[in-house]
Amino acid sequence: VKKTNNLKEYGVYEFDAEGKMITDKNGFVDENGSTYYYVNGKRTYAGLVEVDGDLYYVAGDCKMVKGKSYFITHTNGLIEKSCHAVFGEDGKLVRFGKK
Repeated sequence: VKKTNNLKEYGVYEFDAEGKMITDKNGFVDENGSTYYYVNGKRTYAGLVEVDGDLYYVAGDCKMVKGKSYFITHTNGLIEKSCHAVFGEDGKLVRFGKK
């Protein structure tokens, strides 16, 4: 949406079948085979986040990192420093500190 009459920021928004804007997306949302992180209805890059006691990493493309080793840079104070980490297929942090 480019023209919002200053009611919303310029950005990408979703609408339901009746044309109503979907604004209640928050947290992790599965879409088109990927899991994205939303804050107040907008996809958001968040770095390392804690949800229900588990740690997840949201990369620069706003997707949850899953099933691979990944170098985390934005720890948000949840771990001491940037490092390599391994994430399970469900996106949960399995281990960090060693490649």
